[in-house]
Amino acid sequence: MKQMFDQRPNRLTLRKDFEKRTWQTSESFADYCHEKVILAGQVPIDEDEIIDYVIDGVPDPRLRDQARLHWFAEVSELLKAFENITLQNNPKTERIPFKKNQQKTTKEDRIATTETSPEMANSTQKKTFKCFNCKEPGHRASNCKKPREAEKSTGDRPNSSTEGSSATEANLVQPIVGSNPYTVSVEYAAP
Repeated sequence: MKQMFDQRPNRLTLRKDFEKRTWQTSESFADYCHEKVILAGQVPIDEDEIIDYVIDGVPDPRLRDQARLHWFAEVSELLKAFENITLQNNPKTERIPFKKNQQKTTKEDRIATTETSPEMANSTQKKTFKCFNCKEPGHRASNCKKPREAEKSTGDRPNSSTEGSSATEANLVQPIVGSNPYTVSVEYAAP
């Protein structure tokens, strides 16, 4: 009789069910947490581990990280923190993985493939690229076939050395010696 009606699931199955349980968008965090604690009681798991497992069941990585930063000591603190939080499917936050054989798009590709108004199309057609290396329009310095010349690019501007400077005066700051170091007496000659 005991063999027939005493069909308890083994610990491994209970633990897998416990670890698989995640927070769903259709339920509140309190419902999820309550069910996770009940499953933890069937497995037996320590209180501090329960908090970690409950946090691991949150599908949003930002919410998970935020919960880990708070170092909750009790499940009730975690429940209070997530009291007004609802889980949403937000397509903007879901990332699409990059495939190995997929080519990365450049800014020019994105401009060419997006649909724009006629005014926008005219403004992008008028805009030409100018190479900073050879100063010729139509390409960029990263695609320039001419060798880079460092002297050319810095020759247009004076550098910080004295050869580019035409100053003949220098300002000298000296400490004022006297009873009042922040005041200076100035005398004017009458015209």
